[in-house]
Amino acid sequence: MSVIIRRRKSVAAFTLVETLLATLIAVYVVAAAWSIYVITSMWWHNISPEIEAERVARSAVLSVIGGTVDSTAGTDVVGINSYTRRNGIAWAFFDPDHIPPNTPVISEDRRTIDFRLEADSANSRRFYMAVDPVTGLNAVYYRNNLNQSQLIKPTLGITDLQFYFYTVGAETNYNMIKVVANVEKDILGTRKEPKHIKIQYSDYAYLKNSL
Repeated sequence: MSVIIRRRKSVAAFTLVETLLATLIAVYVVAAAWSIYVITSMWWHNISPEIEAERVARSAVLSVIGGTVDSTAGTDVVGINSYTRRNGIAWAFFDPDHIPPNTPVISEDRRTIDFRLEADSANSRRFYMAVDPVTGLNAVYYRNNLNQSQLIKPTLGITDLQFYFYTVGAETNYNMIKVVANVEKDILGTRKEPKHIKIQYSDYAYLKNSL
């Protein structure tokens, strides 16, 4: 008589410890992913607009003071090479014989500055703020001595631009100009809507020929 032996296959199964460990790892992964999402969302809705506002304000001040290479500004010859000059107010001509000087001239509302470079015969250059007709946003404009105005694109979104002669106590130094740019707006998509931000950036320009 033959004997039939049946072997039962062992069924693999998770123990309680393994199940708890797997659950803990899954919860940890989900929590980490959710934390990344929350941090990214907070940065996008809160911090990113402020960084952009700071960039616009800084670009406005640097564009006015440093200017750009401008073919209407004349050239400097160094050795055998000729270099086109820049048009920022740091290169503006300072007239020390008139107090207040007749160049550069700051408007009464302090939002416009007219100036000339050393090669110019009149205050034909200007930095000012105006509305871009395409975007509807304020921006800084530069007008050259050919009466051609140019929008400075990195400054789109600026809300105020002001110029001051540097003053210490009762003394005003007309050879140094302070440029102040403001960006102010409401941010949507934050926990506290709307979140209002106001960024201000300023710097000084020491006029070139006053050194």
